[in-house]
Amino acid sequence: MQDKRLKNADVNSFEVLNYCFAKDRHFVWCLGGEFRPYDIETFEVCDDGFNKNLMHQTFYFSDGSSADGTTQISSGYAKDKYQVYCYDHTGKVKILKGADPKTFVSCNNGKFAKDSRYIYYYFHQIKKADPKTWKLLDLEEGYSCDAKHAFRFKTCLENTDIATLSIYEFTDKEGYTTKFLKDKNGLFDLDGTRITEDKLKKDYA
Repeated sequence: MQDKRLKNADVNSFEVLNYCFAKDRHFVWCLGGEFRPYDIETFEVCDDGFNKNLMHQTFYFSDGSSADGTTQISSGYAKDKYQVYCYDHTGKVKILKGADPKTFVSCNNGKFAKDSRYIYYYFHQIKKADPKTWKLLDLEEGYSCDAKHAFRFKTCLENTDIATLSIYEFTDKEGYTTKFLKDKNGLFDLDGTRITEDKLKKDYA
């Protein structure tokens, strides 16, 4: 992949499954290399393999000019009859320990998924998250909540008032907007601690 020859690939059975995974009758491939799932016969992808959070970068051209833009990166989930797998665009494919293949579903954004017992951020279980009431609030900053707790990526934000939870957007002098969680008791900083509005405006000006 990425213009490299796949040495062990079986041409007759090779197929591209999505933007993240491909397989033949023996192996599965992603940008992290080849791996052998527990059961190749029941191996299937759970999403389209795109990370819906676009990566911003600067593109440079041969004439010396440049332009700001975005690029799509690959990440996503797959499963077989016995295990669930995650590729997060870095390193090797990882197994989601404790995941239930029968009830596992991807949120189709390249970052979040759930089964009957857990919510996952890539291959991490989000502790305290209830799959029955969990919902994603903002993909870019990783904000989500259930009936009792709020989260940023895999971290639980303590003592949150869910009924008054909202997203507060702050735009600095350069025009860059950062999103913060807010409830009736105030704002949360990006590290999950409480922060006053005055301090936020000073720190992120």
